[in-house]
Amino acid sequence: MTAALARVLGLEPAEAHALLALLLRRRGRFSVAVRALALLVGASRPARMLLPRSIRLRAVRPLVYELIRTPAENLVYMGREESR
Repeated sequence: MTAALARVLGLEPAEAHALLALLLRRRGRFSVAVRALALLVGASRPARMLLPRSIRLRAVRPLVYELIRTPAENLVYMGREESR
């Protein structure tokens, strides 16, 4: 799950792993797994071809919002965005 999440969000695997570890402590394994599955399906190529953007965003946002909820988590993601 970490590698796929890193690819979708444009993070290094270690960054995705760190963010997921924090989220797992906050939310628990089942909650994170459900959100991660929704994100991976919503960001998949078939979904991009078949589903409207609004539906895909509803699948993607819950995990993304939970992953980058705190200032420290935002800095990890913003640092990644600035280095591109």
